[in-house]
Amino acid sequence: MGFDLSESEEKKNFTVNDLPDSEKPRERIRYRGASGVSLQELLAAILGRGIKGESVMITAQRIIKKFNGNLNKMSEATIEDLMQIRGIGVAKAAQLVACFELMNRKQQEEKGLYDFLNSKTITSPDIVCEVLNSQVVDHTKEHFYVISLNIRNKIVALEEISVGSLSASIAHPREIFLSAIKNHAAQIIIAHNHPSCDPNPSEEDNKITRRLYDAGKILGINLIDHIIFCKNGANYSYKNNNVIF
Repeated sequence: MGFDLSESEEKKNFTVNDLPDSEKPRERIRYRGASGVSLQELLAAILGRGIKGESVMITAQRIIKKFNGNLNKMSEATIEDLMQIRGIGVAKAAQLVACFELMNRKQQEEKGLYDFLNSKTITSPDIVCEVLNSQVVDHTKEHFYVISLNIRNKIVALEEISVGSLSASIAHPREIFLSAIKNHAAQIIIAHNHPSCDPNPSEEDNKITRRLYDAGKILGINLIDHIIFCKNGANYSYKNNNVIF
């Protein structure tokens, strides 16, 4: 969905309010997810509204045209740069700059995590616990992770799959091995925390481990350990306890 600037004269009295609710940018993001809408719709949702008698979609298209659709150029724009675009005042310019700054900070955070992970070789469950305890903010909930490794046991990716009580539906092989395949893993470790600070596995933990171990054998991406870790440093390794592995 989108509007071209060439059509703006015909649509000068058209606003987002004239659209059916299901076609408004914010509603489309709500029901399709942010990844399911166009750049124009994302910008329109951030801006909120256009100028008198003109849809915010046209304002969004002007931004795209000014920067040739290049997000890097958009993210480097100052408030003054953005205010040169018709329909963008200081408030809308500040909203856009703030959104791009959030994107920049997220990238910096991911870069820091990548450098940290890249320095780690998994030689023991304690290394895994060190890495994961640095990531868990809320220890009152269970966090389930997949650690993708190369053939030398170097971490190539760490992905949080779920937050909340662990169940077979959450730890489905589809989600676990999609992460591994995406990151070209030779093998994986799965891990989750126990808020109770008792690292001993439950029967559900055992069932999930067996299911994922069998799936890994079929896919050729071996599950080499399942580690349960706690805030107090206690941990349980299925491999070290000779369970399944």
